[in-house]
Amino acid sequence: MVRLAGTPSADSVGDWTRNAAMRGLDRLVVVLVMLTIALVGLTLLARAQPVDPSATCAVQQALVKVQDGADPAVVIGRHGGVIVETIAGINVQVVDIPAAMFDQALVDLQADPDVVFAEANGTMSTPEQPAGQTGAPCTPAPPAPPQAPSGLPALPSVPGR
Repeated sequence: MVRLAGTPSADSVGDWTRNAAMRGLDRLVVVLVMLTIALVGLTLLARAQPVDPSATCAVQQALVKVQDGADPAVVIGRHGGVIVETIAGINVQVVDIPAAMFDQALVDLQADPDVVFAEANGTMSTPEQPAGQTGAPCTPAPPAPPQAPSGLPALPSVPGR
């Protein structure tokens, strides 16, 4: 068979087509591997981030005391709460509970046999007071009369001074 210079043979054309198909398949495999690595990495990253309920939703606080021998984190956790503080000496837990489930969680905690008591951690505030006034409005107590040193008579107080 005679072949003109510069024209490809049938074998080389078949090789070129086969090589092009392999290059396309190689690229597809590389893209799929990279996509898989990215998805696995994102999944691990999402699981590694601690969930802080206060950062994602409004919370309310409760005071909870658990029975001796019960693990407070387990008892409170099964009702959706997160311990934020323990009041030393009385072993009462200050607990954050998402506001949307607070009422039901409080009822469930109160019914839990591992819980001694559970109640809302209330805060108090007073209505706004006029400037310069502190405490509850009241009539000030009259000043105490001056005391004389022992053995001497007291000096009379003069009204209006």
